[in-house]
Amino acid sequence: TNYKEMDQTHWVCYELPGKSYYYGEVSLLDKRGTAPKGQSLSRQSQEQNIKHGFGIYLYSINSEGQYSRYEGTWDRDRKHGQGKLTVPGDFTYDGDFKDGSYHEQGKMVWANGD
Repeated sequence: TNYKEMDQTHWVCYELPGKSYYYGEVSLLDKRGTAPKGQSLSRQSQEQNIKHGFGIYLYSINSEGQYSRYEGTWDRDRKHGQGKLTVPGDFTYDGDFKDGSYHEQGKMVWANGD
């Protein structure tokens, strides 16, 4: 998925704890703990937002000052569906995620090329 070709008019960008950043679609949980689609959002309520839909998450800075990066789909604040996770100097995984973990179909490439 090329996020640059997606409609980003309702995306948000904000800093999370630990010098991590998120840019993408979000939702608010309702009373049943589900993430309804099409919610309007405000910056004042960002602490209640969860990552839901497509987004880019930068986190966990390594010793060279590089961020780990996940670009893909989210479901209720967990990596879920198609995505790409890059941990600089370690590995890149491009494939399926389920409930925040690698799932079935995907390709892992280690920093040494294996």
